[in-house]
Amino acid sequence: MKFNRLFILLFALCSVTAYAGGQADIIYHGGTVLTMNDAQPRAWAVAVANGKVLAVGESADVMKHKGKGTQLIDLKSRTMIPGFVDAHGHVLMIGLQALSANMLPAPDGEVNDIAALQHVLKKWADDNPEIVTKVNLIIGFGYDDAQLKEQRHPTAEELDVISKGQRRKLS
Repeated sequence: MKFNRLFILLFALCSVTAYAGGQADIIYHGGTVLTMNDAQPRAWAVAVANGKVLAVGESADVMKHKGKGTQLIDLKSRTMIPGFVDAHGHVLMIGLQALSANMLPAPDGEVNDIAALQHVLKKWADDNPEIVTKVNLIIGFGYDDAQLKEQRHPTAEELDVISKGQRRKLS
């Protein structure tokens, strides 16, 4: 029982550096490595062998895995982070959002009331006449009537000021 506790204590005190022997295919060094490990959130080098992390930690410790064929990649003081996989992306919606008027309320947009909604849509239509003509639509993304000061949807008349090209001065 004492052996197990001692082993656990020694393991907990050791660096994140893996205790696998062998030569790395690639070593990333020369920058900060964010490990996402609460016990050691930062490191300074990463060794990779056969597509798997071999060692992470202090540069001198990780460089012990350098061999004749090891490729060294200098991070040039940049930060290395783990790869992210978005298993639930809305790529089509991101494209639509990029081509649309930003209808989000503050702090991400400025549509906090109907007057701002009219202003944003009119400006977008004026700035994008080719899209409006091609698809016969004025496109907005992120609209939420619950965020409007008036707590209601705009009326047809309020939207007609923009969509039918009426030139009433918008406040």
